Amino acid sequence: MPESHLPKSTENSQDEYCKNILKNIRNLRIENRTREAITISIKSFIEHPHYVDESHEPAFLKQYIISLIETGNSTRAKEFLEDMFCDKIPLWCHITIGRAAIKNGDVDTAIESYLCVHKITPNSTEVIDALISITKNHRSRLAAIELIRLYSTEDNTHKGMMADLARIFTRNNDQELASGFFRLAHGHKCRIVQTSDPVNYFPMIMETLRVNQHYASLVGASYECFLGLHVGYHPWHATFNRIPMLKNMIEQGYYGWVLYIDADAYIYDYTFDLWGYLDAHKHEALIAAPGSGKAPWDINIGIFFINLGSSIGREIVNRWHAEFESTLTESTMLNASEPWVNIANDQSIIQGILRDNPEYLEHLYIESNKIINSSKASFIRQKLRRQGVSFAERLDEIRMELKDL
Repeated sequence: MPESHLPKSTENSQDEYCKNILKNIRNLRIENRTREAITISIKSFIEHPHYVDESHEPAFLKQYIISLIETGNSTRAKEFLEDMFCDKIPLWCHITIGRAAIKNGDVDTAIESYLCVHKITPNSTEVIDALISITKNHRSRLAAIELIRLYSTEDNTHKGMMADLARIFTRNNDQELASGFFRLAHGHKCRIVQTSDPVNYFPMIMETLRVNQHYASLVGASYECFLGLHVGYHPWHATFNRIPMLKNMIEQGYYGWVLYIDADAYIYDYTFDLWGYLDAHKHEALIAAPGSGKAPWDINIGIFFINLGSSIGREIVNRWHAEFESTLTESTMLNASEPWVNIANDQSIIQGILRDNPEYLEHLYIESNKIINSSKASFIRQKLRRQGVSFAERLDEIRMELKDL
């Protein structure tokens, strides 16, 4: 529509003027001349003394923005608003662009607009709702990343949706985002960790890591496996790896749960509710099965949970590491070629720490062997060394049980 055909704005015809502009915009076509004419007319009206302030939401201006988005001209809409409002675009404009862009499937524009809304009103629930909608309906990684960044774990309104999104990205094999949404849904982080020497226990851990890693991907936990020696000289010294690994996690700023699993242990029940379990034990620092004795500090650390988000959990690891370094010197390790001959072991060291610091026992939960740490445990099974059973036989037992998982 040529510019000369546009109605002129006067003090006495403001309502009629707006109606005519709105009519023209509704009939908007893609021709550039038409857009230019309407743009000039809109600017003229906004600059008119009877335009009160920028918080006002004139219907014709909103319709013009929407029409630009609907015809694929989102860049033009943003440039128009930046020019009109001198880079101080009001909140309602960002919301208008965001809603129109979602409706038109313009994901990038919608995300950009709602991030602007968040800057202006950080507590806006519409921002979270919009990012959830974009993530769910368009499988947008960018929306998902921003949602994880902005969503507060204290918001209980969307916990169920966070779990749904976690399952969606799990099915898409996107472990990073799945883990992020599981964390938001449950308020926890968890790393499943294994380690082994690259020689003796290598065949066994290659069997168990497959199922343990798969379970981690199903529930949105992370999985780490280290093959080699963090300290020491002989293959069996890999048993000490867990101590510097935990220490390194603390130094790197990881404040979450760690589930440690020996090379001869594996997750048997893929349906186990890890996050519900951790939530039930969120006030604990350490979870382990009982050892061979009856003392409260006598635990088995072939499988254990430790909460590095707990100050007590971190304190236990720091003491464990310090005791390990002071007890097992380089010369001691060099001469210890045979397992457990004239040398302290990592399990006895942590048992001693628990025994000598009874206040830690208040933060220790002893889990049943029916759940973890036995050959028939319901959640995590372990094929422990036992008299008369060779390594090869234990490996065959593991392979037999894992073939159907």
